Amino acid sequence: YKHSVYLNASNFSAYLWVWKNVPTIRALDCDAATQQQLQDLLQDAKALTSLYLEVCSISSVPALPEQLEKLTVCECDEVADFPAWPESLSWLDVSGCPALEKLPSLLTTVLQQLYLVNCKTLARLPDVPSTLRHLACSACPFLRGLPELPDGLTYLSLEDCERLQVIPEVPSSLAEFTVNGCRRLQQLPALSHTALGEVHLVNCLGSSSVTVFKLSSQITVWQFDDTRS
Repeated sequence: YKHSVYLNASNFSAYLWVWKNVPTIRALDCDAATQQQLQDLLQDAKALTSLYLEVCSISSVPALPEQLEKLTVCECDEVADFPAWPESLSWLDVSGCPALEKLPSLLTTVLQQLYLVNCKTLARLPDVPSTLRHLACSACPFLRGLPELPDGLTYLSLEDCERLQVIPEVPSSLAEFTVNGCRRLQQLPALSHTALGEVHLVNCLGSSSVTVFKLSSQITVWQFDDTRS
């Protein structure tokens, strides 16, 4: 980004002055901020389109600018709530937020990429819009279900979601599909209508060795049990 700011709580006063006097700032990388500091920043974020929050001492993410397109929330241990999403949001990455149990519906956004990593109490994903193309969930051990997957989704990755038992119907647009460490998964969804050539399963469907089988005339499934872990 041409106009971006990195802000650490230790130099908050100086950067707050810059923030209020340079209205063209489009990207903010915020490290170790408090709830009040974030609220002070975001209420004046007239041009902000990208927000990165890391190790912030916040229980909820403050109201977001209506023009925000990209949001990353990383290693914010106390975050349990998110506000309503801006309609312009196209990228959401939430990782290392163990207090987060749910997210608001994303249906009103233009989200294209959703990444959820190491959210240890997240039980279910929100509804997603028809614009979604990439969905990746990793190390979310309480995740039990996925929303309806939209036509146009091309990438689906599910790793170490230990309680996930069912994957909903996937669209014909799906081109990449990975399932790793979902040990309670009972079966795969129908895949013969997709453009997939291979599907790799690791530690899923009760695998006990390397198994290769044809799911359809064009799809080969490689099933592994990784005994190293």
